[in-house]
Amino acid sequence: MRLFVAVEVPAHVRDAVDAATEPLRRRQPAARWVAPNAYHLTLQFVGWVDDAGARSVEGACAEAAGSVGPFALRLTGGAGMFGNGVLWAALEDSRGLHAVAAALREAMVAGGLSVEERPFHAHLTLARAGRTTRLPRDLAGAYDGPPSGWEVERLVLLRSRLRRTGAEYSPRGAWLLQG
Repeated sequence: MRLFVAVEVPAHVRDAVDAATEPLRRRQPAARWVAPNAYHLTLQFVGWVDDAGARSVEGACAEAAGSVGPFALRLTGGAGMFGNGVLWAALEDSRGLHAVAAALREAMVAGGLSVEERPFHAHLTLARAGRTTRLPRDLAGAYDGPPSGWEVERLVLLRSRLRRTGAEYSPRGAWLLQG
């Protein structure tokens, strides 16, 4: 199964971001826009694992969640891009988010799991370029998103199933932040 660990985005934030991206979706219909019910903040992409690997990831999630308490998270209202391929909504710097991402990474390494080499960059993916198109560089500047906030209270382990219409996510487990 293909897994990743994430922070959920509550409905009121999803709805506000969806409304803010609507003019951009009309402007750039060839982009692969993330469905609002799929919005999340990835803490660690795991990739393909078997049942034993999934149990190891679950153990790392439990360990990380036990070491960090709930924290506030807030979108800035701005956006950025990774190259010309990914449009994302920006987040205010959050010690809590960085702490839980670091704790998760440490627990995964200690459990013998592979982790991504690139540094953690907190963002909420909004759209990806289509197979034959690129996103225009000025798309990030055209995003007028909500400066919405919420309290993060748990980590979720999500299973990703790749479909022609985009990835579908289903929860495999959740752990309350208790540190």
